[in-house]
Amino acid sequence: MHRGTMRRAVTPVIVLAMFGLLVGGLFRYAFDESDEASVSNYVRSALDGAALTVIVWATHLYLSARGGWLRRQYHSSSS
Repeated sequence: MHRGTMRRAVTPVIVLAMFGLLVGGLFRYAFDESDEASVSNYVRSALDGAALTVIVWATHLYLSARGGWLRRQYHSSSS
């Protein structure tokens, strides 16, 4: 494994996590009633958004890596 490989994989995760934080906070701002607005609700929604974004990204990478195997399996079973 090369030294720079991990660095390239970490950058998209950091960017996507920051995007998820922003979207989670904006979602809470858009859909939360004014009497329920609190810092803890914003932080929770931001962390949920970041976690969901990173999980979706990891799933995408996993399925992309396994995609060739899945296509070969389904192609041979459909023949």
